[in-house]
Amino acid sequence: MPNKKINYGGKEFNSQAALAKFLKVSPSILGLRIRENLPESSWGEKKSNKKKIKYQGKVFSSINELASYLDISSAVLESRIKRKVSESKWHIKNLNEKKIIFQGETFNSIKSLSKFLGISKSTLDKRIKKKLPQERWGEVAEYKIFYKGQQFNSQKELAKFLKISPITLRGRIARDLPEEEWANDLQDYSVKYKGEEFSSLKDLADHLGISRQTLSKRINNNWPEKRWGEVGGGAFVSTGYTWEEAPKHLKEAAEKLAIGLNIPVLEAYQLLLEKLDFGKI
Repeated sequence: MPNKKINYGGKEFNSQAALAKFLKVSPSILGLRIRENLPESSWGEKKSNKKKIKYQGKVFSSINELASYLDISSAVLESRIKRKVSESKWHIKNLNEKKIIFQGETFNSIKSLSKFLGISKSTLDKRIKKKLPQERWGEVAEYKIFYKGQQFNSQKELAKFLKISPITLRGRIARDLPEEEWANDLQDYSVKYKGEEFSSLKDLADHLGISRQTLSKRINNNWPEKRWGEVGGGAFVSTGYTWEEAPKHLKEAAEKLAIGLNIPVLEAYQLLLEKLDFGKI
């Protein structure tokens, strides 16, 4: 594309680059000033942030100093000044954010109000769009929960009823423990397996080489006793081995893996079983 001639101060130049060289500014700066329709008298200005500037009655030694004071970039501040943005808005982080009034108090943005209310911005946005009354904007959602047919307004309320901490209850629910175990104290209960009595579900789970959670689920789902000790990978293939029955070489491999990964032996054993092709054992 051929360079376009350009006039400046009554003199014709072969291109913007030639004029920029004459004005001793970069071609990109000159091009930007022309696109922003700045007057010719501004085309050759030397960019300087050293010029003193007044803001709300206070004098700053430079745009950089004022920008730092306002906690915005000097480029943003310069742009706002050139676009004749009202001085009262120079400090705003995002000019697209609209102020919002909540119960008589003005907030600079929805985000600042959401922080004040202690909820997420997206939650507040939804409540405003749904046209909920302002007194409901800061509500902290409580979720109803059922326990043995009885309804509770929140996990906290249920935890109080069960006389355990909310954190303990939350953890038991997150681990998918059955309702019957939500209120368990620290003690466990004895359980019989193939004629042998174990002092707790955990003891039996350790004996079988599976987690207590898995064993508990299987018992509560009425699995036959002979399947309680199944250990499998993604396809849930049974090994046929409990920890006690496992071949010596598997146990030794599990013990070495446990030391190498710094994990319990039974966990290492389960990892090995998930990787094995049981048809080749």
